[in-house]
Amino acid sequence: MSRPKDITGQKFGRLTAVKPVGKYGGQYVWQCACECGNTIESPISELLRGGTKSCGCYKTDIAKLTAKTKQHHVGGTIIESIKSKKVWTNNTSGVKGVSYEKSLANGAHILTSRAIIITWEYTVK
Repeated sequence: MSRPKDITGQKFGRLTAVKPVGKYGGQYVWQCACECGNTIESPISELLRGGTKSCGCYKTDIAKLTAKTKQHHVGGTIIESIKSKKVWTNNTSGVKGVSYEKSLANGAHILTSRAIIITWEYTVK
């Protein structure tokens, strides 16, 4: 049986490799200590490629930060950007959500409007 690559003490994001704890699926699994105090086990390949960088506390910290900035995400859309009356600088029509598609030879313009219809209601207070 081959020996595991020694990554003891190496940092991977918020994780520090502590010791190998066994093999799973043909690869070594390492116990890692997170900066927040938790410990996790991760395959060495995930640590080396950057797939595992924390015990999950990073995702929680990002969620808290988003809550502090009062941005409400629904389906990947920031609700405040929809509620805002400000028109983006790259908008060609001057109307939020409407842009010029093309101009016709007779001087008329074709405008397009895009809307996402959601089957449920969301209210921001």
